Amino acid sequence: MHLVCRARMMIHVVWLGCLIITTSTLSISSSHTHHARQLQPSGNRPPFATPPSVNDINGNGRGSRFFNVSNLPPPTIIVRQNTTHPKEFRTIQGAVNSLKDRNGPQVIYIHDGIYREQVYVDYDPPLIIHGRKPSDNGQNFVSLVFALGAKEAKSNEASATLNVIKNDFGLYFVNVTNEYGTGTDTQALAINAKGDRQGFYSCSFKSFQDTVRAYRGIQLYSRCEISGAVDFIFGRDANAWFEQVTIPILKGSKEPITASGRHSNDTAGFYVLNNATVYSAGALPGTAYLGRPWRGGAKVAYQNSYLSDVINPDGWLAWSPADPRTESVQYQEFGNFGPGAQGKRLYDTPLRSPHLPENILGPDYLDWIDYTYRPILTSPDPTKRTNTWGIKKDSTDSSPTTNTLIVKQEPNPPSSARPRRFNTRSS
Repeated sequence: MHLVCRARMMIHVVWLGCLIITTSTLSISSSHTHHARQLQPSGNRPPFATPPSVNDINGNGRGSRFFNVSNLPPPTIIVRQNTTHPKEFRTIQGAVNSLKDRNGPQVIYIHDGIYREQVYVDYDPPLIIHGRKPSDNGQNFVSLVFALGAKEAKSNEASATLNVIKNDFGLYFVNVTNEYGTGTDTQALAINAKGDRQGFYSCSFKSFQDTVRAYRGIQLYSRCEISGAVDFIFGRDANAWFEQVTIPILKGSKEPITASGRHSNDTAGFYVLNNATVYSAGALPGTAYLGRPWRGGAKVAYQNSYLSDVINPDGWLAWSPADPRTESVQYQEFGNFGPGAQGKRLYDTPLRSPHLPENILGPDYLDWIDYTYRPILTSPDPTKRTNTWGIKKDSTDSSPTTNTLIVKQEPNPPSSARPRRFNTRSS
């Protein structure tokens, strides 16, 4: 269905907490294809698809949040390797630290490269971190990589390659990886996400155990790739919607995807995976499970998703034989397909209709998600997937614009893998 909207109106849009106001009278024309299995805006609100103005973050502008080096809203903080620009930082964290001297919504734009460091983000106002947008179904140009396990770091949170402890945050086109170990060690987070109105767009998150910690708040993961082998989407109180994510499952012993730590039916904490693609990236057929309960109130739904034969017919797994934690779980499926969608499920809660994003992200979700971001639908058959994530080795980038704060990364050799004994998460 094609939608064309023309309107003359005053527009007031809040995205990720950023105030974007147009005081002039506008004529808006847009078209897009609606698909029943794709997250789309509802109602009569027109989507914005024009390039951003320099005022998009600080007001008086409209447009997509897709930035390129030629259309950055100054003064943008730029992360860049191999630069001779006089205003330089050596790390991404240095750029984040510089935010303490700024006020209001900000943008950090990362030039192409592999950045080997941990990043901790707790800047209070709205913040966007943005890598260069690849061509449709292409590879991301930016990777953030570190190697640290939870035992060594003394906590799960401290092991994360990226910590986002804030509300109103957007991350675009960045690969986030924890390289710790080779699949025999303890927890090692790629991202620790704690906050409301967090949006992750075309990012990849890679580790072995505990890859994505959606711990608290309201979060959207759109067209991302999340890989691991054990409990690699987990957390406690977050309501998180995963839209068109791909989930490659690595080889382990038993490979549960999710580990919800929701305590009871009286607490928040609901993961919905809509239009996902679940397939093996080394795991044997029938060895993976949709999830297991970290706490007894675990609540997870898969809907409209392709499940390959890597998924065991039982579907769901107890925490352990001695400590099942299944007394109040709500494990739901609706409209799934593929060989892994067959079988008599354990601990299954019937679902008569699919969940809607407003029921997970809140009735005002269109006010904060980037609804100009419309993922391109790909084949549910993983052998025909066209989107792959990684660093594009032969990429080039343009020179920076003026009025920007440049960040340069120092060369850093790859971190070595440190195999450790595998441990399950403690209660």
